[in-house]
Amino acid sequence: MITQKLCECGCGEFVKKENRFIFNHHGRGALYWKIQKGPQLCKCGCGDYAKPGKDYIHTHCWNGMNHSLETRKKISISNTGKIISKKTRAKLSAINLGKTHSEETKLKSSIGHMRPNSRGYCDVWSDKEYVNDIRKPYCETCGMSKMMSVHLFGALLCTHHMNGKKECAPTDIQTLCTSCHTKLHNKIRDNKNGDI
Repeated sequence: MITQKLCECGCGEFVKKENRFIFNHHGRGALYWKIQKGPQLCKCGCGDYAKPGKDYIHTHCWNGMNHSLETRKKISISNTGKIISKKTRAKLSAINLGKTHSEETKLKSSIGHMRPNSRGYCDVWSDKEYVNDIRKPYCETCGMSKMMSVHLFGALLCTHHMNGKKECAPTDIQTLCTSCHTKLHNKIRDNKNGDI
């Protein structure tokens, strides 16, 4: 007695003699049948439906996750020097439009942005006029202008303390673009770790 075999793709239909699949069914796998079932609830618990074949709504897979310090450093290094487009910048500002911070968050933010000694800088570094006066209008490494830096990186030129944050004399300050500043700090960090 010869019995017919079912197609191995999982469709539930019978195949021809000595075949494993119905024609064109060999490409069907678990994802195909997931898509056929339609959208599923997002596994993050938000209550919305993910796209067919997906377990999460885009970016919801990170909800509630706390990255380790090592992972945060890797993410930071991978994003270093990336140029954000005007479209992305507009999306980011639209996301935060109308949001207000709690008084506690405002206080933490203001303490974090205080210049004198809060971040280890010398006392004179709290004087913004002094900082602006010693900053040159171009990057001392690659020659990028202030306007080009704003256009490419969305930020003004940086000031680099060659002998550490406690030295703020004009001879100890170097003006760099964001890219050169990041490269320099990565090189310094690698030298401290003994990689170079």
